[in-house]
Amino acid sequence: MNSRVEYPGNRTRTSPRAFEVFAICDDDPARLEGACGHLRTRRNAVFIHFDCASAIDAAFKGVIDGLVVDGSASSPERLTALSFLHRERPRIRIFLAMDDGKAAPRLQPWSASASIAG
Repeated sequence: MNSRVEYPGNRTRTSPRAFEVFAICDDDPARLEGACGHLRTRRNAVFIHFDCASAIDAAFKGVIDGLVVDGSASSPERLTALSFLHRERPRIRIFLAMDDGKAAPRLQPWSASASIAG
């Protein structure tokens, strides 16, 4: 009788990343980077530019940890997709950059802005 147990696949552990990757979804990502300053310092974040559809796809695949989306330019379809992402992958952080035209954009976490989507 063979008492050896074999485990399929690779059994190595992965350590958490030393930084979080945030996708900035805007035609002018530099405009929103200033509003993301507190994310950079608190979470040791890295920001990359994506179009929103690609960012949502990357979030589903686990490539990015969060999204920063221009809330003033969000269509109902985009808000629906973000709502679906939030429901299916609640660990993904979603921030809407709200811009009133007078001051620099400010970030609003998705949980506080969920009423916008529906």
